[in-house]
Amino acid sequence: MEPCVEVMHIRPQDVSIDLDEARRYMGYPRNADTSDTADIIRRAHDEVMKALKPAASFLRTQIAISVDEVDMGCIRFTSSSLARNLSGCDRAFLFAATCGPMVDGLVARRQRFSLAEGAVYDAVASAAAEGVCNEVCRRLKEISCSSLRPRFSPGYGDLSIEVQPGFLGVLDAARKVGITLTDNFLMIPTKSVTAIVGEGVGNK
Repeated sequence: MEPCVEVMHIRPQDVSIDLDEARRYMGYPRNADTSDTADIIRRAHDEVMKALKPAASFLRTQIAISVDEVDMGCIRFTSSSLARNLSGCDRAFLFAATCGPMVDGLVARRQRFSLAEGAVYDAVASAAAEGVCNEVCRRLKEISCSSLRPRFSPGYGDLSIEVQPGFLGVLDAARKVGITLTDNFLMIPTKSVTAIVGEGVGNK
């Protein structure tokens, strides 16, 4: 039986945006804001939260691992890094999560207005994507009722981003949550993430 792809609807208020993470994306040390920068970051946070339409498609599947091959039934990956991450797991979740297209539109408008402000909005939006993933993983942990491994995404280690078409395909991500892919494997909306989360006999 093919694994069942489900949609996770997430309320914006359930997403926490870590502004220290946003500052890190901008290359700022903690608590180094000027008053002007702090105002822009706060405004960016508020506007990103208003634009946020988070959602994810996910599935849960049995996995089999051999050296650098991870067979998930619906898709197979060749990656020693992923195999190490999932070592000891017998099941895993695959998910594709997005902040939604309105966040992309907001960042693009701010970039046209000011490159400096646009960089702040982009960093806050990236932190929002992390916040969406954290909420997805929190809910997956509730489904699993066991410990989960740290999420592992295409582009980490030796797991190529060229797996993205197949990854998004098995999750029916275009139809279910509106995530598509460019010829260069860039996801649209850009503030989207694909990841694999192992579950099994405790953490590594």
